[in-house]
Amino acid sequence: MSKSQSFADPLMKLVRAVTSSTSSSARQPRRAPRLPVKVTAQLHIAKQPPVSVMLKNISVGGASMTSHVRLRVNDRVTLKVQLAADLRVEIPARVVHTGARNSDFKCQYGLKFTGMSQRDYDKLANFIHDPKNGWQFDAPPPPWSPDAA
Repeated sequence: MSKSQSFADPLMKLVRAVTSSTSSSARQPRRAPRLPVKVTAQLHIAKQPPVSVMLKNISVGGASMTSHVRLRVNDRVTLKVQLAADLRVEIPARVVHTGARNSDFKCQYGLKFTGMSQRDYDKLANFIHDPKNGWQFDAPPPPWSPDAA
């Protein structure tokens, strides 16, 4: 066995071990690209008046947002957001992540969209993949945009 072969064998074992790991702490890859945004939306929670939230990013699968309201994982909500003059969507969602409060007493949440209509899915996908939407306020451009660094 050559020196390069003896080095490559343990290295390949390590690569296989890392890539085949099924650890629950391993972060799963995103299923859909996320568009960084800074948009106010309305969150409807059962038996409560709607509350304003700030979206941080959005994809066809979910969104990240901050709010003063306290939510728990698995809470069911409806997100109403106007992303463009001709794009208003109302999407049922489930809370899948809760984060700590920041200095403004806002909590960060991750939403997974559930039961989105095909029409809203198509409109949202077109919006996310349109390069002209890659720069909203002070949000960085998406990685696929020609403006990305």
